[in-house]
Amino acid sequence: MMDSFRTYFFLFLTIGALAGCQDDDADMSPADTDLFEQQQQTIEQYLTERGIATQQNEAGIHFQVLTENESGASPEPGQIVNLYYRIEELEGGLIEAREESSGSAPASYIFNDQFLLAPRGLNVMLSQMREGEEHEFYLPSRWAYLDYSQSGVISSNAIVRARIKLVEALTPNEQKQVEDERINDYLASNQLEDADSLASGVYYVQRQAGDTSAMVNNTSTVSLRYTGSLLDGTVFDTNTEAGDQPLEFTIGQTSLIEGFLTGVLQMSLGEKGTVIIPSHAAYGPGAVAIPYSIVKDWLEQGATPQRIPPFAILRFDLEVIAVN
Repeated sequence: MMDSFRTYFFLFLTIGALAGCQDDDADMSPADTDLFEQQQQTIEQYLTERGIATQQNEAGIHFQVLTENESGASPEPGQIVNLYYRIEELEGGLIEAREESSGSAPASYIFNDQFLLAPRGLNVMLSQMREGEEHEFYLPSRWAYLDYSQSGVISSNAIVRARIKLVEALTPNEQKQVEDERINDYLASNQLEDADSLASGVYYVQRQAGDTSAMVNNTSTVSLRYTGSLLDGTVFDTNTEAGDQPLEFTIGQTSLIEGFLTGVLQMSLGEKGTVIIPSHAAYGPGAVAIPYSIVKDWLEQGATPQRIPPFAILRFDLEVIAVN
């Protein structure tokens, strides 16, 4: 539990050399160069056979502009990009899709960040796009997942076709506004309109009143039962199963995330409540991987403690069982 409550972290990965500098032509071995050239020939043959007209960017990546928006802005370093995507092996199965038609919120990450990215060419692809544009890219494995593989998902040295829609590029303050709108939509659709708005955009809903003579304060030692989930219902952490120990900590002497503590400070002994936390008061950016199952794979191998997708809005259902 405590390891998962980290706002920022550094990744030191050896898996498939997916981390590292994107501009690494000089580091390519003769075998890597041969594979890259062979895969480029395969891509070009694929495009020719299907009559697909493409351009090539400076990295040698073939791409097709599906939707153009001359009035849109290109992302700048440090901005938060929101995007939809569909990623498939060139002549294989679907790797992962997050599409606007599904009603899902777009994926988000910090453009040109130095945290790990997968596919490796994501920054390269988005750097040539403008808001509102949709492009399709044809990626040799060097710009996709290298020799990383995952059973039933990604083949080793896979050539990838990636359809990307750049929805928008936002400043951190603009991202906060977008998340606040999503939270309010979530509250309304889940009959939580009586939520209290707290500091840092956190919302709290009391579900069961507690003993107001035993309120949590800035020096309290608190024991909690909790369940942490994403807004889509995915549970990432809980201590409510049989045999689980309560989470015990002292306010002011803990590294728990800001939004979690903001919610707990509204509570009293015996109280049950729900706290909704925007990403800037939770974990913010993190390891970006499409599909996100790559991060889960790294987690299992001990390469990263990250359990939460980048810029995730969190829900915690809490019960205070002791206040001292």
